[in-house]
Amino acid sequence: MSPKLHHRQQGRRSRSKSWKPSYAVPMHTSDQLRSLPELYGYTKTKRWLSVLWIFDEILVNAAYNPSMDSVKVVIDELNNRISVCYSGDVEIHQEDGVSSNYDDDSSSDTYGGATLTNIFSTEFIMETADCKRMEKSIQVFGNNMRNKSDPVITKCDVSENWTMFTFQPDFKKFNMTELENDVVALMSKRVLDIAACVGKSVKVELNGELIQVNSFSDYVDLYLSAAKSRNVERVNERWEICVSLSDDGQFQQVSFVNSLATLEGGTHVEYVTDQITTYVADYVNKKFGDTIMKPETVKSQISIFLQTVIDNATFDSQSKEALTLEQSCFGSECQLSQVFLKKVAKSCILEGLLRRVIEIDGLNTSELGVDKLEDAFNAGGVNGSKCTLILTEGDSEKCLIMRGFSVLGQDYYGVYPLQGKLKNVSKSRFQKVR
Repeated sequence: MSPKLHHRQQGRRSRSKSWKPSYAVPMHTSDQLRSLPELYGYTKTKRWLSVLWIFDEILVNAAYNPSMDSVKVVIDELNNRISVCYSGDVEIHQEDGVSSNYDDDSSSDTYGGATLTNIFSTEFIMETADCKRMEKSIQVFGNNMRNKSDPVITKCDVSENWTMFTFQPDFKKFNMTELENDVVALMSKRVLDIAACVGKSVKVELNGELIQVNSFSDYVDLYLSAAKSRNVERVNERWEICVSLSDDGQFQQVSFVNSLATLEGGTHVEYVTDQITTYVADYVNKKFGDTIMKPETVKSQISIFLQTVIDNATFDSQSKEALTLEQSCFGSECQLSQVFLKKVAKSCILEGLLRRVIEIDGLNTSELGVDKLEDAFNAGGVNGSKCTLILTEGDSEKCLIMRGFSVLGQDYYGVYPLQGKLKNVSKSRFQKVR
């Protein structure tokens, strides 16, 4: 039994008790994350993500509890308070009344960051009910953890076994005055992520409403239309993946490590992607009897959805956007089955890949094998005369053009980065140019 969370959503549209968004969730790729400052300004984007990260520290801590059977999140926009309550085995330390789940001395770099949230909050309340000791503890922190009350321990019911964190972010530190709508939307998205990672055995609620995402496959459906081909495999208890054709001719990934969203991917994504792209490329080359497909070409056309549990995960930074741990240290293996790989190779994913990359007309190929060339999909084929190759001054400008392909598509546009600058020869003599 967990405590009743009070939430006030006055003036907002009511939703049914089982909540599932009616819109497709946008793909959170690193390129799109970098484009947020261009849309909303660097300062605003930075403060949004900063508030999201201190929320994530609490949320992921909840998801990590292996005995948990429910997570209840309340985002109170009117009072600018956030509560995260999760059931599961806890133990109150006799000497200080603190829950064992609040211990930061963990071997994993994935969770245990409640202290960080406490430091960036004007008020931070921790409540725990331990059914083994039949004790309930509450402790209040304030003024960015400078003030701390003594824990108050009372008796609890034998059915109570939960931990709850309630905090109010210090908005001054984020140059904010309240929980802005966009921040609330990002937090709600993360609750949706957690529901996908913990599975149907754990009930996840947002503001008192049950989220209708009972599996990782349900979560993928929020990204992909029902008509879009995809291949899903649960390799083992620690690895689950889905592969689909990307929308814009660029590699896309949505991945989680220990319920943390790794926006930049990392070694876990590379580990799985390499298996898929190598197999599909070999399959195509054997089928046509020629080396017409490369693994990197396959990668540029697919979307990967991945969730995994990894021991002692290490990341590129405190924001944990990319996993850096070597594959040999994962603590488990993800060897994709031959049955799954064959399904991917023979599915509509391959058909779409061939349509984009190769114009099959006597087995003519559009690939030139030029390093760093991102060619138009129709280049070298029957529609090659309609294609445009964009030349840029270096790799950074190429990245800018590649972002534009997400809008224009890459069927008729390609890009190639030059070394150095093009010389303006409009007024130069032929002999000098030569």
